[in-house]
Amino acid sequence: KPIFTSIRFKIVFFFLIVIIVASLGMSYIVSTTIRGAMIEDAVEDFKLVSREIHFNIDNIVLEGRKGVDFLAENPVVRSPEYSVDEKLAKLLELKEVFEIFEDIILANEKGDLIVATDYMFSGNLKYKNVFKQANNGTKSMSDVHFISYPLRAIISYGAPVYYDDEIIAVVIVQMNMDQ
Repeated sequence: KPIFTSIRFKIVFFFLIVIIVASLGMSYIVSTTIRGAMIEDAVEDFKLVSREIHFNIDNIVLEGRKGVDFLAENPVVRSPEYSVDEKLAKLLELKEVFEIFEDIILANEKGDLIVATDYMFSGNLKYKNVFKQANNGTKSMSDVHFISYPLRAIISYGAPVYYDDEIIAVVIVQMNMDQ
């Protein structure tokens, strides 16, 4: 009798086919389950990282806003009785406290530079939105933008400086976003 027609061969062949199909099915189910679990883990990891980034960005924004408010309320910065050199000395001292600020700029209400701690910004700030908003009495924050010298991505915060309930200047701080 030929081997392919015997009952014994047919039973063994049937069980082999069943085992192969079952193994392939199990492999597919296991790989799909593992893939799904890995995707779920990756999504959870991404959620954690995004929450942490959100938390850090919120802290940076809050620190910038608090810092510019503190600078705008400083008696030396606010008072017209102090000289430009005294204002610069105070701003440099405060820059050591607020290490996140790369530059602190004080401009008069017309947008002309009074003093800057680092880059000696030149020109008129009156065209910058952060200055315009602060000069109108609103604390402001810029979008992240590039400055040409030194080439950096920065964010700027501005706040009005009041003396006798009148805006006499605007303080603008720049934070390097590469740090």
